[in-house]
Amino acid sequence: MASKPNELEKAIQEAAQKFAREIIAVLRTATINDIASLQDSAVPAAPAKRRGRPPKAAAPAAAPADPPKRRGRPPKKAVEAKVEAAPEPAPKKKERKKREWPTCAVKDCDKNVYMPSGTLKMCYKHFVEAGGKESPLVRMHRKKAAAKKPAKKAAAKKPAKKK
Repeated sequence: MASKPNELEKAIQEAAQKFAREIIAVLRTATINDIASLQDSAVPAAPAKRRGRPPKAAAPAAAPADPPKRRGRPPKKAVEAKVEAAPEPAPKKKERKKREWPTCAVKDCDKNVYMPSGTLKMCYKHFVEAGGKESPLVRMHRKKAAAKKPAKKAAAKKPAKKK
């Protein structure tokens, strides 16, 4: 809002202050009994409406219905009819076309292209041989394998205790 209140805002503020002063003056002259009687004479507020669907109307009292019967095994005739009427074979699904993946550009190599090789269009093996970076996943596996191997060798190098 602007720093200077306009005329409408000033008028509203003055009216609110005047109203508040009048209410306070009336309350100062009133007794506790007068205030209590206001609460008794107040019109009760309408109950809040419940949200959602209205409750179902009560159905007129009718004769109790028989509980539904449970069926056990189907009769033999129904089973035989199902066997005789064998279902028609389901229509065959369309075969999906297999996507043609680009293959390695190196002669006599039929592996798929390792996409980080970019314009070289080589498989992973040829890409690394050509000086490309190893995959981060392969690097991680090599580190794990290297960490496990020394532990096994150290145990094997211990000389047996002499008695």
